[in-house]
Amino acid sequence: MTDMMKEFGFGSNEGDLENETGTYPTIIRWACTDKAYTDNGGGWSSYEGKDENDKAVYKPIKMPEKMAIDMPNFKRGYRKWVDKVPTDVLAGVNDDMPDAPADDWEPVIIMNMYSPKLDFVTFASSSKSVIRSVASLFNAFKDRTETAPHLVPFCTMGEEEFSTKHGTFHVPTFKIHAYSARPPQLMGETVKAEPKPIAKPVAKPVAKPEPVADEFNDSLDVMDDDDDRF
Repeated sequence: MTDMMKEFGFGSNEGDLENETGTYPTIIRWACTDKAYTDNGGGWSSYEGKDENDKAVYKPIKMPEKMAIDMPNFKRGYRKWVDKVPTDVLAGVNDDMPDAPADDWEPVIIMNMYSPKLDFVTFASSSKSVIRSVASLFNAFKDRTETAPHLVPFCTMGEEEFSTKHGTFHVPTFKIHAYSARPPQLMGETVKAEPKPIAKPVAKPVAKPEPVADEFNDSLDVMDDDDDRF
């Protein structure tokens, strides 16, 4: 079994993407430190754009209880930021871990997630605590890929808190509760509702015109002989 923590050199006991369809997922992030977690009002937030000072703006969000996670397209590797733009060296689930190009590159994991309540989102993190949590999901998925590589895990989302000599930290948790076919929205595909069948109009019977008296004769005795209304 691949040990993702060892691939990053952590040791197992240490305490904006565009997809093929051209649809951009919403970027979400996690607040690890106690201060960031408290200031945000929780761990998760979504990218809303930039303010007048060109600073990224994030809005707190409530994570749905269940999320489909696209582990077959999970990426891990190294990232370097230059002028607020990330450069990544990445490997897929079944690829060998790449080497860090230099010491100033930081580890990173990237994965897409979907829920009808949150839509299509992408999550990236370089936090050692988050990577350790995601490593459990990664290893569990790797154990399953031999029997059903095309299925994606549906996870129960949670969080944990722990303390070290450096302070209190929060991490998201991903507990697999089922495997199923990948929702098409997970890769940015738009799913249209099936059109409802249109009922054919029912032709209404055409009523026979009422007898019209001759303008010169007000008698109604102008009915056809076979008229049965009388």
